[in-house]
Amino acid sequence: MVRACLRMTAQLVLVGHVLGFVFDRPHPLVTLGVLALMVVFAITTVLGRFRGRTTRALRRIVAAGLTLGTLTSTGWFLLVVLRPEPWFDPRFAVPPSAECSSARR
Repeated sequence: MVRACLRMTAQLVLVGHVLGFVFDRPHPLVTLGVLALMVVFAITTVLGRFRGRTTRALRRIVAAGLTLGTLTSTGWFLLVVLRPEPWFDPRFAVPPSAECSSARR
């Protein structure tokens, strides 16, 4: 239990520093990189729940579904609903994509 708490604290501190860096330096490549990293982690999390019981075709379908779903919903939310200036401002782009790509139980 203590080990889990320490691991969680270390992860939150690390994520806080990374997000602080990203939010302080808005750049389209950095923002897109963070979004891509979140989608990759979501795909890995979903596929990890099957522990090798998937086919290559199913892995591709899961990856395409999560990627397209996250990009479509986040893109719509950013470009149609919020319309931030600039569009790649991580304060507006990262939170909705985190919600869209999160793999919840």
